[in-house]
Amino acid sequence: MPSITALGRFAPRRKIIPVRRVKLHDGWYKRAGPIFAAAIAAVLAGTAPAGAEVVTTTKVTSYPVSGTTPLTILHSMLKRGRRIGHAGSMAITHARLRYDAELDRGPRCSIASSKVTANFTISLPRHTSEATLPARTKKAFRAFRKHARRHELYHRDVYLKCARRADRAIAGLGDAANCRTIIRAAKKVWDAEMDRCSALHAAYDARETARSAKVPLLREAMAALAAQRKRRAPRAKTQAGHAGGVWPRTEGIGR
Repeated sequence: MPSITALGRFAPRRKIIPVRRVKLHDGWYKRAGPIFAAAIAAVLAGTAPAGAEVVTTTKVTSYPVSGTTPLTILHSMLKRGRRIGHAGSMAITHARLRYDAELDRGPRCSIASSKVTANFTISLPRHTSEATLPARTKKAFRAFRKHARRHELYHRDVYLKCARRADRAIAGLGDAANCRTIIRAAKKVWDAEMDRCSALHAAYDARETARSAKVPLLREAMAALAAQRKRRAPRAKTQAGHAGGVWPRTEGIGR
C-alpha cells in the first residue's frame, strides 16, 4: 500500500511549518469540500474515530548564561536567546510533528492505518557559575528555570493535543473515489489544525505575560532596570544642557 506523509519541520514553538498553510475560518469549510467539513464536524461532536496513538519524545537541553544579579542574568538570557532559535527568548520549544498514513487502494481509496510522531526539544538557561551566586539570586534563578520549564511543557502539551485532534479528523475522512482526494483532504485537515494550534500558543503566552512579570528574577531585574534609568535621567538632562540637545543614553536589554 502506498503511504502519505504530512510533515511539520523543526521550528520554534508557535510556528510549525507545514507542507501547505491554509487559514481556518467559517467560509473555509465550504471551500474544503464535504469530506473535510464532515471530518471536522465529527471531531467537534466527539464522534470521530479514536485515531492513532501519538509516539512522542521530549528532550530538555540547556544553554549557558552568566551574570551575578537578576538584571545581568536577564541580559545574558536575552542575548543568548538569539542563538537558540528566536531573538528575545529565554526558553524555547522546538517541535517536529510528523503524520504518516497507509492508503488502502480498494474499489475506493481510504486510510488503512496512521501514525503520528512528535519530537520535542526544550531549551532552558543554565548558569555557568550558579554555585557562586548570592543566595537570593540563586533562589530566584532556580525559580525562574522551574517557571520556564513548566511554561514550555504546556506548549508541548498543546502541540500534542493538536496532533491528536488532527489525526482523529483525518481518520474520520472516510473513503473517496481516488487517493489524490484523500491526500489533499488529509493535508488540509492537518494544516488547519496547525493554524489553530498557533492561535492557542499565542493566547497562552498572552495570558502568561502578567504572571511571568511576577516571577522573582524578572521582577527584580525590571526593578533594577527602572532604578538604573531613573539614576541616568538627571545626567541625560545635564548632557543635553551642555550639548544643546537631548541624547539620553539608556542601555536596553536583549539587544
